Amino acid sequence: MPTLKNIILPKNAENDFKGYKVAEVVFLIITIITIFRSLIHFLAFDGGAGSIAGIELSIEGGDIIIGIFALWGISQPTFEGCFLHLINKFFE
Repeated sequence: MPTLKNIILPKNAENDFKGYKVAEVVFLIITIITIFRSLIHFLAFDGGAGSIAGIELSIEGGDIIIGIFALWGISQPTFEGCFLHLINKFFE
């Protein structure tokens, strides 16, 4: 009987997804949402801090808050690249 460790980390990695099709679709939806959020953080004039989150940006250090939101938007494409690679493998 296979152990949980052998299921998560098999000896032979195959390009054969044995799960439900709905898992692939949900993963695709999550990836699309993540890409959209990243673009908002990166491209919005305030990084989404004031316009979406409602954070007061007219205080001292408001530009730092905007910078943090922009950095978060820049960091997300790393994950999205991995997600898109996995989606490409799912739908081969």
